[in-house]
Amino acid sequence: LRGMALIRGEGGAVEPQVVQHGLYPIAHLHASEDRQPPTGARVVPVSGKTRLWVSTPTAKVARCLTGDFIDGKGPLLPTEPGAVDPASVVTGEDWCYSDDLQLPDKLGASVGLTEITYLQRSGTVLGWKPGVSTLLLLDANMQFLSLGHADGPVYSVLDNPAANCILVGGKGQVVLWQVRRKIHGPELERMHPLYLPAAIPPDLAPAKIGAMVTDDSETRQQLAFCANGVSVLLVTMSGELLQVMKQIHTRPITVMYFFAELRVLITGASDGTLKVWDQLWQLKHVFVGHTKKITAIVPHPYRPLLMTASEDGFIRVWNMQTMDLVMAVDAEEPILKLERLPHKLRFYTLAPSGVTFWQINHVHYHLTAVGETVVAARRVEHLRLPARIITLAEGGAVHLVSPPTGQLLTSVDTRGKERKRG
Repeated sequence: LRGMALIRGEGGAVEPQVVQHGLYPIAHLHASEDRQPPTGARVVPVSGKTRLWVSTPTAKVARCLTGDFIDGKGPLLPTEPGAVDPASVVTGEDWCYSDDLQLPDKLGASVGLTEITYLQRSGTVLGWKPGVSTLLLLDANMQFLSLGHADGPVYSVLDNPAANCILVGGKGQVVLWQVRRKIHGPELERMHPLYLPAAIPPDLAPAKIGAMVTDDSETRQQLAFCANGVSVLLVTMSGELLQVMKQIHTRPITVMYFFAELRVLITGASDGTLKVWDQLWQLKHVFVGHTKKITAIVPHPYRPLLMTASEDGFIRVWNMQTMDLVMAVDAEEPILKLERLPHKLRFYTLAPSGVTFWQINHVHYHLTAVGETVVAARRVEHLRLPARIITLAEGGAVHLVSPPTGQLLTSVDTRGKERKRG
């Protein structure tokens, strides 16, 4: 479907311009051939504006973009795909490696910083590397603040501003950390394990905690979902282990997302499978499409849609009510990360070649699912009855739909037999 946008041209004249529905790249920042490819990235607020920091394997960071472009004050809607010159969109530093990260000499060159996690409550940044126990606390400008050492190799980190803590996942365990304000500045401080090892069933072998997510509660009964290999531990933030769901995937779980509106958990694994679980841990649906490791599950700005990314190079958009695939976009290279930007209609993807910025053009809404291809539709009015939409499907069925709600009221085939009535 195509939508119309009014663009003011020369002399103040308003000219109609076609804007297509979908996801379109609007800028790409290339990594130089003489430098290492990016490994992680994070959007961080800095002095009222937003900066995108990108990490590399050698404890370096790249300052990609700042200010207007990320915050959404730049051009909002591109025209046809490929019609926007990236040079006219990108402002600020395009891709300049920063020397701001000054680590103490005692750390040496062995410290890697391949992942960046923004800590909302303290306004600081946690730098870490999977498989390494070192945690680096940095300020928003990537200045070194303090150092922390986990109990063992770190495989995942989750900021939990509601509980004012940081969840650090290791092998079979999760430890809570906190940023404390000291006289000489913020410091990382280890608190306690989220749950005791003795609470874990003996037949559950400790595995890498590859992903963590919390629900939308802000009480001590807030739930934390921790992926232990192919199983998931359900724990309250007060430390009570409620349930263990064993072997819900055949390959390690790499990412999870809690969809608050429908109270469901979505899990993605390294083999490309996406599963939806209800509150009773019953399998509600399996999304089929990705063929490689799932690297991101992100809410779409228009609910109930959800975006997923994978190392197969595809971004897919799913409808969580109808459980259908809405669209699939080929990014043409493995996607390592996908994150929304402050402007709700923009997001970025991280790939081996660099960072790509995307625009979400949403010019229509999914009204209702009829299960068949619609070949004709007409709105009908009545003096004493509500307006309705009548659709004719390719198979000959006629559907009656309520325009305000999208509810499918009645379906009748061409032979006059009533098939469904709402």
